[in-house]
Amino acid sequence: MIRALIYILVAALSFPASAQDLSDAEQAALAQRELNQQEHDTRKLGCTGLLLPTGQELEITAGVKGKVFQSKLLVFLPLLQVVVGAETDKFDILQLEELPNGGIGGKDFCTFLGLHQSTQSKKPKTVLMEQGVLLRLGLDLKGDYPNTSVEIYRRNQLRTISPSEFVALDMKLAPVETWYSEFGNEWMLKNGGGVAIEVETTLFVQLAGAD
Repeated sequence: MIRALIYILVAALSFPASAQDLSDAEQAALAQRELNQQEHDTRKLGCTGLLLPTGQELEITAGVKGKVFQSKLLVFLPLLQVVVGAETDKFDILQLEELPNGGIGGKDFCTFLGLHQSTQSKKPKTVLMEQGVLLRLGLDLKGDYPNTSVEIYRRNQLRTISPSEFVALDMKLAPVETWYSEFGNEWMLKNGGGVAIEVETTLFVQLAGAD
């Protein structure tokens, strides 16, 4: 059910910074213009090889196994949160406040994804999962987005995941989906690195040993 949520891309606030105060990247994001070839190349360079197969496989339990991947540093900007609801057997969906100046431009993020958090807490508003965009490697957020980044850091709206190993699970497979819904959170708390990354129908579960 969580995987069926619609990805929401950040739009501009009603009162962006004055145009003359915006950087080139912020002006491009605000205009939402098409990327040129150089920008496509920049995006491709910063988004290629963020998760690479190691050649190993890991079986978590019968019927639940996948290839192991090694990640580079991953930087994630959440736009929406799924949290524990007032009734702890339900969840609420919270769209985060829009970023100013068009948010992050298309050349500077790679893909939409979900970041699952393992937790023992059942308190209302505990974050279970966030949806947003994976930023390209090498992006100078403060330098390229001097106005927008101030707001991002003020809200603590940035997540970094240290280089880690992940096992990739195919969530289209019934045994995998059943295992994750029933035991995934507990397994990540005891054996994993605490998070899982959802890209389309693949769930990359972080393995122990991450910082």
